[in-house]
Amino acid sequence: DRLEKQVADLTAKLATATGGGAAGGAAAAAPAGFGKDAIVGAGIIPDVLPEGAADGELGTVDAAWAGVSAAPLALPSNTTPANTAAAPKLTSAAAVAGKHYTVIMTDPDAPSRAKPAFREFHHM
Repeated sequence: DRLEKQVADLTAKLATATGGGAAGGAAAAAPAGFGKDAIVGAGIIPDVLPEGAADGELGTVDAAWAGVSAAPLALPSNTTPANTAAAPKLTSAAAVAGKHYTVIMTDPDAPSRAKPAFREFHHM
């Protein structure tokens, strides 16, 4: 139950951060290539990343779990802890062959922005 609330909070935060909205309870797809303003607006900078960490354009990342596909940084309404328990398959058109990337799945204000009791909860 608490995990489902965290997923719902994360869905709302990501939709807000990427300019998407919720219509009928479903998160809208994020626009391709969001920038620093979206990350600052969501509080990721400076809460998680330092100032200057997102200078320049950021590519988009698609995540897919068995039976669930997420538009760039917007979780669909059918996302549940059960169907996202396994690590997602991540893809990005901005990725460069031969380069290595680090993906950190974190919740900087778990369980909610108003009461971040489990601040910097890292998802494995």
